[in-house]
Amino acid sequence: MEDENNIDYSVIFRESFCVAASDLANALSEPLKDIGVLYDAIMNTGSLDRPKTHVPFWRPNNKSTVDLESGVVSPPLFGKGQLLFVVRQANHTERARLESRGYRFASIDHVGSILARNMQVPAADLLMHVDRLRNYRRV
Repeated sequence: MEDENNIDYSVIFRESFCVAASDLANALSEPLKDIGVLYDAIMNTGSLDRPKTHVPFWRPNNKSTVDLESGVVSPPLFGKGQLLFVVRQANHTERARLESRGYRFASIDHVGSILARNMQVPAADLLMHVDRLRNYRRV
C-alpha cells in the first residue's frame, strides 16, 4: 500500500498537462498532434508581489478581502505557478481560420506589459521568454 503522504506529483502534473493539451486541441478544432511543439523550458509565474490597492470600503471587490478600518483591499492571491508553452508558427490560412473563430493576434510590444503584470513576472523576463519561443520554432 502506498503511503498517503508520498504523492508522486510528476504523474499528476503529466496527467494535467495531457488534459490541458487535449482541451487546447479541441478548442482549436485541431488534432492533438498538430497543435504545436512543447517548448522545453518552464516559465515560473508569481515572482512579483502585487501591491495593495486603496479603494473605498463601501465598494469592495467581492473577490478580495477588505480591511474596513483602513480601506485597504488585498487582491485575490494568485500564488506561484509554472507555465508550459506549445509553439507553432501559423501560416496565413491558419491565421485567417483562427481569426474567423474569434482569436486575435498582437505584437508582444502591445500586450507584453499587461501579460507580465497578470502573470506577476518582470516584463523584461516575459519579453525574453517570448523571443526564445519565437526562435525555438525556427530551429
